[in-house]
Amino acid sequence: MKTYNLSFPHPVLGMGDDVLPLPSISARPLVKKGSQYTFEFDIDMRNSDINRLIKKGYAEYVCEIECPRTLLRKCVFATEPHFKFSIEKNHLAERVSFQLSVVVREPIKGYINQQWHEDYMGFSFDLEPGDLLAFFGELYYDVDIKYDKLKSVGSFMQITEGKTDQMPRYVLGGEKIEIKLPPELYSKYKSSIKGNKQFAHIIHSSLVYNALTTALLYIEENKNTLWARTLQYRIDTEQALEKFKESDTLTNQDPGEIMELAQILLMDPYKRLFESLENLIKPEEEE
Repeated sequence: MKTYNLSFPHPVLGMGDDVLPLPSISARPLVKKGSQYTFEFDIDMRNSDINRLIKKGYAEYVCEIECPRTLLRKCVFATEPHFKFSIEKNHLAERVSFQLSVVVREPIKGYINQQWHEDYMGFSFDLEPGDLLAFFGELYYDVDIKYDKLKSVGSFMQITEGKTDQMPRYVLGGEKIEIKLPPELYSKYKSSIKGNKQFAHIIHSSLVYNALTTALLYIEENKNTLWARTLQYRIDTEQALEKFKESDTLTNQDPGEIMELAQILLMDPYKRLFESLENLIKPEEEE
């Protein structure tokens, strides 16, 4: 039951200013991984009339779970503003959504709410099972994102060998941003550069930074890839990236903001480059 862009014949908490006070939900679900995924989150809902209907069994909290990738759709019900449930790992893939609401469980005659908008004062509504009383919005969890490795470049990018390439190129349609090097360059990279921390900052400020900037400029066309979802999640949740979320940088595609965003995602690669070069120069000076 997707409620966005819908209107209802009765006031619904969470839809505009129909009913107050406005509710809130956890920023994202608490997730524990084992043989199953266990999801847990809270709802803050302080409307006394709706709370009374829930306690009397006329209404209940509902979490509608949807995973488009596996075609999973199910509902979990609760009588308290707290959800905790488990789902088998093989039932989920990519992005999972959790839509939260309060729905009518038993017929309600003459529903009124002391905290709804003044336009509804003097009216009452007869509600049937399944009718919506409150809508809290949606939470999302991306099963494929390695949340413990979000800031690692390897979580969204890799350097590979381009068997027939004459020059380096970027491939953006896969799960990771791919930098394909011609065989000769890749052989040199693999034999003496890959894994060498001394050269990591140089690679980040050149190959990696250029590839990431290019990818961010084409992120909309590749928004369903794992690398795009990973970077979008970081922008949505990290305080250091909040201004790029507020200015909708990925949609507006302002070149200056894109380049700044790429540098922050890579933790200031140019600064690290110069510090690395200084360290390489010092031993020569000491000699």
